[in-house]
Amino acid sequence: MNKRLPDVQNHGELRGIELGKVGITNLYYPLRIRDKVKKVQYITAKMDIFVGLHPRQRGAHFSHLISALDKYKSRTFGMDNLVRLLREIRKRQDEEGIPFDSACIGISFRYFIEKAAPESKLKSPVGYDCGFEISLDRPGYKCVIVNVPVSTVCPCSKEISQEGAHNQRGIVTIKVKQKLDDKRIIWIEDLVTIAEQSASSGVYTLLRRVDEKSITEKMFSNPTFVEDVVRNVVVGLREQVGNIEYIVKCENSESIHPHNAYAETSGKC
Repeated sequence: MNKRLPDVQNHGELRGIELGKVGITNLYYPLRIRDKVKKVQYITAKMDIFVGLHPRQRGAHFSHLISALDKYKSRTFGMDNLVRLLREIRKRQDEEGIPFDSACIGISFRYFIEKAAPESKLKSPVGYDCGFEISLDRPGYKCVIVNVPVSTVCPCSKEISQEGAHNQRGIVTIKVKQKLDDKRIIWIEDLVTIAEQSASSGVYTLLRRVDEKSITEKMFSNPTFVEDVVRNVVVGLREQVGNIEYIVKCENSESIHPHNAYAETSGKC
């Protein structure tokens, strides 16, 4: 005889306090996602999954947040799959509790793009810290996030110096937000390209001396402040993506100062 075990999470809650996010963080999970060039790339995703909780329900069913992932282990994962996954999680939660609209998921991972050195053409992978975000909170949205290492040469230093100029390495962060019903694929590769083209240079894993010469000369012919980089990215988003909300940041580790240089903007194009 099977005896139904008590469902403590579904016990009544009398304090009357709605919880905006209840769930799990730092869940590592293997996934495969779309790659613009190679079609598919295998990643280890770090996931945060949350649902909102009605003020009359004591707890969420955390096992549902994980079990819904199982069917995606052998599928190529895209942004629309994330939307479906989150809706399934919300549905499972609602079936055992009190229906509620709120649910969100965040995924972070290292994504690799093979780049050829400018002169030797030697190829090597460069890793980029990337992420996806989905929210079902009305009206809902989906986001692609990239963090792109770049190099910049200070325009002021170049202008006032008889020889050389100081340069720095920075991180460009681009976060683009789409409506849930926007079916366009915004490729990580395209956002990385926009970021690298907006700075003095991108970075490479493998370079020969002839490549170093080429990159250094290119950087010094294209000096950029952090302000320039951020504005250049916005122009790139306008021209190459369009109809998107964005947050763009650039933070440079200064080579002659103990502090960093920073610029940020947000808007819609």
